[in-house]
Amino acid sequence: MEYNKNDLYRNGLNYGLILALALIVFTVVLSLFQVINNNVTLLAQITFTSVAIVFGNKNLRDNMQGGFISYGRSLGSGTYIGFIAGVTMAMFTYLFYGMISPESLETIIQASEEQILQQGIPEEQLDMAMSITRKLMTPSVMAVSAFFNTVFWAFLTSLVISAVLKKNPEDEY
Repeated sequence: MEYNKNDLYRNGLNYGLILALALIVFTVVLSLFQVINNNVTLLAQITFTSVAIVFGNKNLRDNMQGGFISYGRSLGSGTYIGFIAGVTMAMFTYLFYGMISPESLETIIQASEEQILQQGIPEEQLDMAMSITRKLMTPSVMAVSAFFNTVFWAFLTSLVISAVLKKNPEDEY
C-alpha cells in the first residue's frame, strides 16, 4: 500500500506541538510552584511523550493509512513527534530561562547546591562542583539538553509503542 509522506509530517507536526504544549505548561507550573524534582519531571515527560505518541500513531494508522501501520513507520512517526516537540522545547527553554524567568534557573542552581551539601562534600569540592553546575546551567546548554532529552525519550517510548500499535495488512485474517 502506498502512503503519503505528508500525512506522516502533518500528523507529527500536530502531535509534536501538542506534546510540546503539554511539556511547556508542565514546566511553567513547576516553575511557579518552585518544584524541583528530577524524578517527577522525568516521569511526567515520559508519560506526556507516551500519550502523545500513542494518540499520534493511532491517528496516523486509523485515519490516514487505512487502519494499517508498520513497525518502522510507527517508530518513525513517534520519533518525528518527539523531534518536533524537542525543537519547540529547545526554543521555549532558551527563552524561558534566558529571558522570561532567569530566577527559575537560579532556583535550580540553588537546589543543586543544597543536594551537593547534603552529601557532605568538602568545601573545595563543593566550589568545583558548583562551578561546573553553573557552566552547565545556562539557557543555551539547557535548550540543547531539552532537545536531545525529548527526542531520546520519544524514540525509546516509540520502540515499545510501535510494537503494540503496528498493524500490517497481512495481519488481517
